[in-house]
Amino acid sequence: MAGAGAHPYTDITDRVKQLKREKRLDEALALLMECIEQIEKRGRGYDSLDDVAYEQAAIVLRAQKRYADEAALLERLVGRTLAQSTPVDCVWQAERLLKASQLAKLVEEREVDGRATPYHLAEQCAFAERALFIQRGLVVDVETTGLSREDELVELGAVLFTFNAYTGQVQGVEQTYSGRREPGVAISAGAQRVHGIKPAELQGCHLDDAQVKGLFAQAKVVIAHNAAFDRRFVAQIYPAEAEKPWLCTMNGIAWRSKGLKSKSLAAVVAATGVTAQQAHAGLGDSLTLLEVLKATDAATGRPYLSELLRSRPVAQDATDLPRSASPSWAAQPSAPPIYDVRPSSVVAPDQAGYAAATCARRRGAAYMPSLSRLARSRCNAAT
Repeated sequence: MAGAGAHPYTDITDRVKQLKREKRLDEALALLMECIEQIEKRGRGYDSLDDVAYEQAAIVLRAQKRYADEAALLERLVGRTLAQSTPVDCVWQAERLLKASQLAKLVEEREVDGRATPYHLAEQCAFAERALFIQRGLVVDVETTGLSREDELVELGAVLFTFNAYTGQVQGVEQTYSGRREPGVAISAGAQRVHGIKPAELQGCHLDDAQVKGLFAQAKVVIAHNAAFDRRFVAQIYPAEAEKPWLCTMNGIAWRSKGLKSKSLAAVVAATGVTAQQAHAGLGDSLTLLEVLKATDAATGRPYLSELLRSRPVAQDATDLPRSASPSWAAQPSAPPIYDVRPSSVVAPDQAGYAAATCARRRGAAYMPSLSRLARSRCNAAT
């Protein structure tokens, strides 16, 4: 038996494997579905072993040619993942859902804009454009009194937008916010030279707390250019909002490999060819960054947001770094990238165990041993 607090799947791993070897698929499926019910009832956050339980049940249903049931199960998994995890975790799930939906004849190939496209019959749209995949994100930029831990935020800009977690396409802007606040410390000369905000302009200024919190509450992910810096200053005023997953456009997109010598926002804007808004202003930089995310990477044919969504959220302990520095994890020697089930999409090399299994899934028969190793390692950690 697994230890107290262990994942429900750890108790049934070996039994499920044995039943599958003996072709007793109905019994294996019953165990897996009972496990999934426990996962959905426990009220705990996302765990990568959740994916394994659903995936194993989907494999059994595929073997039994119960394609509609498989699609329904994977639909539950994708919805649950997008509600509790970051978009990177839904990519392989969506690919498997697509295949199951095609086998169940819920999706068919149709010509859309001159291209053969998987089309969802019930929702009357391209599979990739289903409402299931639409999420909200928040692009944030701050201006401050300086770089030290004693400095404070003086301006906050934010853009709430919708995006497709499967394709990385930005759907549209829903709301913008720009606000200033009077700090309790002086603005350094260096900071004032950058953003041009004078102390007299801040007298009596306050952020609209209700509006700011409302924007963060609607967002699945928060995005900033050097998110460690921006999150540190947001956390001074809105600690709960700083707990959201933050993605970093400076370090979460492989700008160096794309030929950029600098990862500054100005360099990225120049390289992507987007039109910059007012520089070094909270809302202006936020709008500019959103344009960068909408731009298409010529090497992959995908929007830059697609790559960012597959990056690791900024570590919690990276929030006290100055703007000129990178989060600690980004400075480590790079490991070979892990490719997920969609071509040309890169997952950060230290995405916990399950990304490796996702990579192995592309190798066919190697996938099952990878899942077994992952389950064993998690069992050992739990006991």
